[in-house]
Amino acid sequence: MSRRAAIILVFLILVWGGPWALGLITDWLWFADLGFESVYRIRLLTQGTLFLVGGVAALALLLGNVFLAQRLSHRALGQVELPGHAQMRAMEPTFSLAVIGGGLFFALTMAGSLAARWSDVLRFFRPTAFGATDPLFGRDIAFFVFTLPVYRFVQGWLLMAVVLALLAAGAVYAFRLVLPQLPPAGEDGTEMMRPRLSFTLDLSRPMRAHLFGLGAVFFALLVWGYRLNVYELVYSAAGAAFGAGYADVHARLPAQWFLMALSLLSALLLLLAVPRGGFRLPAAAGGLWIAAAIVVGGIYPAIVQRLIVQPQELERERPYLERSIRMTRQAFALDRIQEVPVAGEETITSEEIAQNPGTIGNIRLWDPEPLLTTYNQIQSIRAYYEFVGVDVDRYTIDGEYRQVMLSARELAPERLPSQAQTWVNRRLQFTHGYGAAMSAVNEVTPEGLPTLFVQDVPPRGKVPIDRPELYFSEKSADDVIVR
Repeated sequence: MSRRAAIILVFLILVWGGPWALGLITDWLWFADLGFESVYRIRLLTQGTLFLVGGVAALALLLGNVFLAQRLSHRALGQVELPGHAQMRAMEPTFSLAVIGGGLFFALTMAGSLAARWSDVLRFFRPTAFGATDPLFGRDIAFFVFTLPVYRFVQGWLLMAVVLALLAAGAVYAFRLVLPQLPPAGEDGTEMMRPRLSFTLDLSRPMRAHLFGLGAVFFALLVWGYRLNVYELVYSAAGAAFGAGYADVHARLPAQWFLMALSLLSALLLLLAVPRGGFRLPAAAGGLWIAAAIVVGGIYPAIVQRLIVQPQELERERPYLERSIRMTRQAFALDRIQEVPVAGEETITSEEIAQNPGTIGNIRLWDPEPLLTTYNQIQSIRAYYEFVGVDVDRYTIDGEYRQVMLSARELAPERLPSQAQTWVNRRLQFTHGYGAAMSAVNEVTPEGLPTLFVQDVPPRGKVPIDRPELYFSEKSADDVIVR
């Protein structure tokens, strides 16, 4: 490796790996400070294992099929010399480099996507039963929370890998079988008029077995995907409520089973095409699947929804609405609430008022929305400060436990003038909000303004604020540098 290439490689490693390494070190220090090194270690070990397994598997699948296609195509050609063989040999190093580079790129990409699902994988291996079943399939809800997402990701990951392997193998066959049959280019760039050899483009049986086998695996993975689609109907948002509705149960569910059977038939047709030769069976398999996916998988459920469900939607969806309400109540433990009838009294006596001074003295009169507008008008102080929301809390003020309304004075750097929208101002100068505004919930000044317990910049009032700087808030989003 030359010195220039080594410098470029080190530079690329620093540019791409530097931010990742800094983030890794920062997270490690944070977990260590909290005493959770073992938790972060498990995460790193899981991510590293998944990345390694995913990268090796993807690379083996992609390059393995490329090398197999090269070997089979070389065996099929034998010693036959075609017009474009010299042109193919000249382009072969570039083509091989492109295939290997593309395989490495896709392998790293797929390895990264697998490593990113580390939390799903850990939950998959350590599930906890919910003790409750879904009403459609009767399976424990833990299956839909911990198991199904991993099944879906693995199915999609394998499907993408098989598609890439099929494309890579097809590219090799096209390069080695089609390109040599093209007439070589003349000196002026035009094709030389030479008689072509009568070489058939029919694939040999091993090559058919290779390509059609990959196609059969593709359809087999589609069978698995449609089976997962059946379970994912519990997530459906197409009906009147979240979850499986009338059209899902009576149209989409049968459609998924039909597409599952059709995909299995398509895989068998591809396998039958290996000894028979030709492309009629593969074309028929692909055409049937595409047509069924459009008509059965898309159009038929839409027709059922439009013509059967919508004219009588309440009647059709009533059982599924009741099921959704029942399961929602169960999820939030609302089904365990004990209902007790309480007879309300029409009047409140003076004795009751005297016995509940804390409640009566804190009846809220201010509404959050107009109070937020008032805060921004009288307490934002600077153009680059803003109150985002008003909350209700309780503090001890003058020895009395009071209900108050308050809002943090947050930084709004977008309010700076356009000429002040510089990196220095946004990252070094204007870095944080400052203080808060607090007022009583039930008091108004003679001018109609709230009675403020905390106000101004720097904050002053009846509740001391020792550290008024506000670096983390509802509005903060940019990175800043302090000290």
